[in-house]
Amino acid sequence: MLVRMVRMRVLALSFVSLSLTAIACGSSSTPPEFPDPAVTASAQNPDGVPYPTDHIGSRARVTGRAGDRIENFAFKGYDHGNVAAGLKTFSMADFYDPKAVRVKAIVIQGAATWCTACAAEADRITSLVPGLEKEGAIMLSVITAGPAAGYGPELADVDAWVTEHKANYNTLIDVRARRLASVGLTGVPWSALVDPRTMEILFASDGYPDDFTKFVHLGTDFVKTNAPSY
Repeated sequence: MLVRMVRMRVLALSFVSLSLTAIACGSSSTPPEFPDPAVTASAQNPDGVPYPTDHIGSRARVTGRAGDRIENFAFKGYDHGNVAAGLKTFSMADFYDPKAVRVKAIVIQGAATWCTACAAEADRITSLVPGLEKEGAIMLSVITAGPAAGYGPELADVDAWVTEHKANYNTLIDVRARRLASVGLTGVPWSALVDPRTMEILFASDGYPDDFTKFVHLGTDFVKTNAPSY
């Protein structure tokens, strides 16, 4: 128990000490928006295991207290940036993996096409994602706004973003953060880590990590060294 508590404390301190850079800017234009219809989330993971319904909430893990489970949100988006294949529906249940056989960590980043910091991060992680996916990390980039802060995006904005930044990871749409605002996404860039075994929110904060690989490894290392919280 003491060893487990120490590991949890070290992880929590690592989250606190990992530098996140937050940048804000805006625009007065009001462009059209992607309709972003409510879509039904899959109730089960790919193995047919029902998504958990208890302990759903918005609080991330802190020392001595488990985080809440993230809601089973559903999004429209592109599978690994494959615009040619068209939009598909993604559910958080798609990445729920109680035994962490396929998925070792879920990384969520909130972004907007007007955000220069988000654009720099999108370019920076492209070369890192394939290797991290081989380690079991799943990357979800969620576009919440288009060229104007607080509005959009249009589908054309997302298509252009994926093409320009050669996004090779799942790119999802959440107009005005209608879903992720409930777990703290109130500005961009925004970063979160989720434990795929339980869907516990390990970390969520405005900003992006200075060291993306280190950030992802905080999640994968937690899964390797800690028992599930639920």
